[in-house]
Amino acid sequence: GWELHREAVALDRQRLALRVTQIQSQLDARLEKSEMLLQHLRDYLMLSGESRNPVFARWCYESGLTINCPWILGIAVATNRHEVEVRATLPKPSATWAEADWEALCATMYQQPIECHLALRSSVTNGQQFLPDYDLRCSFADRDSTKPHSKKAWLAGAIFGSRLSMGERQSVMLDANRKEIIGTVFYVPVYRPELAEYVAAEVPQTHYHRCARWLHLSSVIVAPVDFKRLTASVWDGAPADLGVEIFSSATHLTAETWLNGSAGSPRAADPSFKPYLTHHQSWPMYGQKFSIFFHSTPLFEAQSPRRLATMSMAAG
Repeated sequence: GWELHREAVALDRQRLALRVTQIQSQLDARLEKSEMLLQHLRDYLMLSGESRNPVFARWCYESGLTINCPWILGIAVATNRHEVEVRATLPKPSATWAEADWEALCATMYQQPIECHLALRSSVTNGQQFLPDYDLRCSFADRDSTKPHSKKAWLAGAIFGSRLSMGERQSVMLDANRKEIIGTVFYVPVYRPELAEYVAAEVPQTHYHRCARWLHLSSVIVAPVDFKRLTASVWDGAPADLGVEIFSSATHLTAETWLNGSAGSPRAADPSFKPYLTHHQSWPMYGQKFSIFFHSTPLFEAQSPRRLATMSMAAG
């Protein structure tokens, strides 16, 4: 019976490792699907050369947002308020620029902060409930942008890197009962077509390209993600053999970093919670370090071969 018990525990650990790999792969696939959807919207807006509500509404209708990615609570396009003023500061082609012209461009970037406002909204969600408490104003010269968990820092990072990025854990939306939904936000910068000319040009220093991105920003796509709904989509209504808790920190597993939580506190932070098997691992996430805590459930234990060992020892 003891030998059977040891073999059963070893098999259960192997089964846990396999399920952990499968679940994380499914979570990664869903976020990659979300990324493809947002990148498609960026290409759609850049190719159209416009940021108008009819264009955005047509894309939402054609892409089927709620069908493809139901864990994305909605999509908004935050347009750049200073786009007209910035366009007037670039009077000549960059091919003829000297280093002094590029320095003047960067100086303009410091003097001209980027301020976005939510001008376009997806027709899929209720506009009155979309991001009611979120401020998208961002200035490169703002000291708060140097803080590791600043909203301005994540927006500035997305603009500088010309890539999709994810913000920190926050209240991303209110539900129909006016309760907060906790999650994170995807940021995708949208640039004017003129940016390609500046990025392709040879420059004395590489950081001049970052200045060009900043000044050619047309808008920023904002997409809040509900990680509770994302996790539930893995099982699609079927009983879960593993409990999954996602945190926006690699080390601090607390209620303040719990992304897919509900009422109460996470079991990962409860010293009295002692399941049969657990596993904790980091989860790199678009410039942040998330982590996932897995624990066995009664369904997982019911599938364990340990009962054979128990029957053997009980029967002698």
